[in-house]
Amino acid sequence: MTGKSVWRNYRKIFSRTSRFPRFILGVFLLLFCLVCAFAEDSVTQYRLPFKDNDAGYFFEHDGTLYLGNHPERTIYRVTGNNRCEKVEDVQGWYTVDACLFDGRIIYCSRERILYRDGKKVKAVTMKGSERFYSVTTDGKILYLLDARKTGFYIMTVDKSYKITGEFSCPLRNPWDITFHDGFLWIYDQRDKCVHRMSLKSHKLTARIYAETGHSWSQGIVFLGNTLYIHDRAESRLVPVVWKEEGNAVYSEPAVIKYRFIQKSENKDAKEDCRAEFRVPVPADAAGAVFKSIVFDPEPDTYETDGFGQQLAYYEKVTIPPKGKHILSCTVDVAVQTMEYNLDDVPLKGLDVIPETIRKLYLKGDSYITTDDPGMIKAAREARLDAQGREPAGVRSLIENIAGYVMTRMEYAMDDDWDSAPDVLNKKTGSCSEYSFVFSTLARLNRVPTRLAGGFERSGSLHRWTEVYFPGTGWVPVDVTKMDADDPESYDYEFLFGKPGGQVAFSRIGNPDDTPLGVNYYIYRRFMGGKRERSAELEILSYKPAYEVTEVAIQAP
Repeated sequence: MTGKSVWRNYRKIFSRTSRFPRFILGVFLLLFCLVCAFAEDSVTQYRLPFKDNDAGYFFEHDGTLYLGNHPERTIYRVTGNNRCEKVEDVQGWYTVDACLFDGRIIYCSRERILYRDGKKVKAVTMKGSERFYSVTTDGKILYLLDARKTGFYIMTVDKSYKITGEFSCPLRNPWDITFHDGFLWIYDQRDKCVHRMSLKSHKLTARIYAETGHSWSQGIVFLGNTLYIHDRAESRLVPVVWKEEGNAVYSEPAVIKYRFIQKSENKDAKEDCRAEFRVPVPADAAGAVFKSIVFDPEPDTYETDGFGQQLAYYEKVTIPPKGKHILSCTVDVAVQTMEYNLDDVPLKGLDVIPETIRKLYLKGDSYITTDDPGMIKAAREARLDAQGREPAGVRSLIENIAGYVMTRMEYAMDDDWDSAPDVLNKKTGSCSEYSFVFSTLARLNRVPTRLAGGFERSGSLHRWTEVYFPGTGWVPVDVTKMDADDPESYDYEFLFGKPGGQVAFSRIGNPDDTPLGVNYYIYRRFMGGKRERSAELEILSYKPAYEVTEVAIQAP
């Protein structure tokens, strides 16, 4: 979207929504412009001439894309007219990846590298390796991803094919590596992310969600400064649109159009039913910018609670005998996947959190029970790690508390929302109840929290927590999503962050202190009649926040 179209939309919204304070719309314009600037007007994806997982060996050299037909062990370069031109093949040899190094194409094959020397294929065994998965180069050194019984390692090899060193690759299932802009980029099939590794410290410095709609991808490649990932299901190279801002990584920009509907029916044949509704008005936050919010019918008034959550009030609703009432809120929102890479700041950082935040978001109520003796005892236990050690900093503290909750609870859905002590005692709970327990333990350890409630990409309703992190501000922490029966399982909903399809209706500190109450999507009160009611969420559309141009790479 261009700057002019952003401004036209802003003027249109401004002229039709005078009920909102002007400063809110000013903030909206700023955030919306940032989202529009995040995504390019158009990105290019490439349709590959090889089906399914036949494609492989993706690498770039001097601005040219190279790719291979894996079953045929054949490497092609993509010419200016997007046609494959054969470079060479090593038919009969087992290979899994390749790159162009010192004028030769180098293949990795089990515990060795291969290269063609005239009509012959030469093999060089790398002592100490067990099974190479991938190879890349910075032009001076070869980097080989090696899978061993003891874990994954990156082995370095010079131009004489001598091993010069190795270092650990701390991922669960790394599959492909590539070099770009001074970093090593590693695709992990387990968490569906591309990880950026510093070649100086050998530490992971960023993680980009790069799910392709299929559980398997043959690899990644940079074309210019754009990161591409292979989509096996569609046989194409898909751009991974992302950006880094401060200590957060944003990816998957998309626009969601959804409708929340409250349906109420009076089954009584004689008596009126009177109703009151309070519906949260979703607000802009990191990773989400609301482009339009339309209520039908219009609320009687808008009010804001003590936590800054705006609510639409319907105070005089009358449903006649055998009548129906429908309340809807239709919303367009720009969303992004986001993850924070937080430093483990010293615990004394909790002392410099603004007093206004601590006053509002450290107190307890009937759900977040900070005065309960059992929860106070649990909070002391939760601050320690699995070995019983005190946390090194605020991040460690939050991770310890999250781990404590996850090892003591299992997800279970019922019709009630119990208080934190009851939930911890029964050891099962819904997403809301996980949030009550985590918030109580965090607040007792001086970490401010607030409850966020909304929906996921699938359209299912969901509640999670946000913590106030020193020097950063509010950061999503979804303990429910990180919990699972399998301790080795991992979803892309990161502990510090949220997936792009997750949208918050409301953000509150304590259910007891807001007109919304314990619910996060609507407050309802009915009087008289014989009523039936239901709340529904419809995902009307979900699409990328940019245009996609597809280029077909022609077969040789």
